[in-house]
Amino acid sequence: MAELPHSSETEQALLGSLIEYPNTFVKAEDLGLVSEDFFVGSHQELYGHLQDMYRTGKPIELRSVVAFLNDKKVLTKCGGVDYISDLVDMAISSENSEYYIRVIKNKSTLRKLIEEVRRIENESFDSAKDVEDILDKAEKNILGITRDVKAGEFHSGRQVMSEVQRQINMLQNRQEMTGVRTGYNELDRITYGFQKGDLIIVAARPSVGKTAFALNIATRAACDFGAGVALFSLEMPYLQIGMRILSARANVDSYRIRTGRNLDNEDWAKMKVAMKAIGESNLYIDDSSSITIREITAKCRKLKAEGKLDMIVIDYLQLISSAGSARYDNRQVEVSEISRNLKGLAREMNVPVIALSQLSRSVETRSGDKKPILSDLRESGSIEQDADIVMFLHRPDYYNKDKTEDDGDKLPDSRYEANIIIAKHRNGSIGEISLMFQPNTNAFLPLAVRKEYSED
Repeated sequence: MAELPHSSETEQALLGSLIEYPNTFVKAEDLGLVSEDFFVGSHQELYGHLQDMYRTGKPIELRSVVAFLNDKKVLTKCGGVDYISDLVDMAISSENSEYYIRVIKNKSTLRKLIEEVRRIENESFDSAKDVEDILDKAEKNILGITRDVKAGEFHSGRQVMSEVQRQINMLQNRQEMTGVRTGYNELDRITYGFQKGDLIIVAARPSVGKTAFALNIATRAACDFGAGVALFSLEMPYLQIGMRILSARANVDSYRIRTGRNLDNEDWAKMKVAMKAIGESNLYIDDSSSITIREITAKCRKLKAEGKLDMIVIDYLQLISSAGSARYDNRQVEVSEISRNLKGLAREMNVPVIALSQLSRSVETRSGDKKPILSDLRESGSIEQDADIVMFLHRPDYYNKDKTEDDGDKLPDSRYEANIIIAKHRNGSIGEISLMFQPNTNAFLPLAVRKEYSED
């Protein structure tokens, strides 16, 4: 069997530099060098102890290192006095250390890949192993190795403060969004865009318009801001979704699009513009009616690896199946795990995940104000716990269906006021935003747009 990739001489030269020029540790820490990146066992041991000395502020030079290792009774494991002295003689300058660090990390990455391939081979020969489990673990591990190429075990204080300063300067000087834009200015102003790694829950009672709202956000993010959006629709086939987003984007009555009737030249002109924008966007639709978290994750990993994933939208949470659901005593426990896995998905993909959720019937049975509250989230309190943002979609007209248009409750042209209630925002403020819902096109528009239409 061929020897695993490594370079003992490179490891020796770098270790010598760490002892002779301790400021080399700055680059080692920034590049995420860890003990496991070294191939030789004594080098792993020595680097770990040198790292301890550096992080605890102990002076690093040949005599102090030998004394420290002797006190720890690991001097022999690290090669002994003569070997460590030879390392210092082989030291390269601190200025050249980055190249040596990258060589060591690259060799480490190659070893991890070989190890993973061997693991996959062994498991593939085991007939008792489930194929989906093997594939899922392989995808996760290989992508994990890929992420680790540039990511270390720790983020140094220097890295953290540098990134914090960059973000502050960007916000102060250019007023840019730090997350994925939704296309709704007031919502973006509060959230500064949906942030990487966040789980966003959009909840409402059936038929209030949460699917339409999510489709509007997905389309605006993809078409107007170039975001790569993965849309998972567990309730509606892709053709219906296509018609709905076309109706909203083109501002053409959805009935006319569905039936092909009474479409005039102006309608076709607007539809062609919308079709071009949607067709050229990075919007990807999966309409699998029964899908598990594992399958969602696998599909998102592929898009992420291709650089085509900035946001995930799932319609809706309660329709997701978890693998092996028979082991759960009740649906609430299963939904709790799905919720945790969605948060894990957001962190793993490093993108915002928007998951729609049903509200319980308690909203409708409540007397007086029927605005949703956090306790109305259906089936699991862990949804509230796992979510970074919880938004409720509330339409007052939904609870006044017996009223007629003559009562004055309807907005002009059958447009309804819709309130987006931000009930939880882990990293920002909460509040309420008013939009306008136009049922005939399934479009949510800023109220300023409604006022412009009203004046026509």
